[in-house]
Amino acid sequence: MKLLQTALPVAVVLALAGGSATAQVADEPQALVVSATILKWGQERPQTIQTRDREEPNTVAPGDVVAYRLVFTNITGRPVNNIQFTDPIPEGMHYLQGTAGADREGVDVEFSLDNGTSYSEQPMVEVVVDGRTELRPASPEVYTDIRWTVHGEVAPNARVTASFQVRFGALEEAGSRR
Repeated sequence: MKLLQTALPVAVVLALAGGSATAQVADEPQALVVSATILKWGQERPQTIQTRDREEPNTVAPGDVVAYRLVFTNITGRPVNNIQFTDPIPEGMHYLQGTAGADREGVDVEFSLDNGTSYSEQPMVEVVVDGRTELRPASPEVYTDIRWTVHGEVAPNARVTASFQVRFGALEEAGSRR
């Protein structure tokens, strides 16, 4: 079992409207809130597992799915552009393909295999096939980070919500059917 840590190191980068200056907003709870909900998988619809383990509701077991939600609120008092959320996938967790998204149009989602050094919508890895090196899509369980780029303006006091899901533990022990 692993204790769920909901305070993830998340960075939000934004460029203020009307200027080219870039500001780094980190660890500012009024602007960015990260929450996690532990889900029990295996049914048609996931259910929270707080009822499963009342003594340790923030503990995950192999096979459990955790849904992360990042909510950015523009507290600057003026419109902002080019917001970027970056979030590492916690150690021992494996990204569930197709679960990263946002609550508005115009948001690109990209993934990293190298702890946030580079990002791509579909990361590729080199594999050797019949003595030749080929590029193939990386398996989602080896993703290390996720980045959301919000295009367009976010008005004062407006919110942008990004989310994703991960499964805890080795894929074999979790019984993943990806």
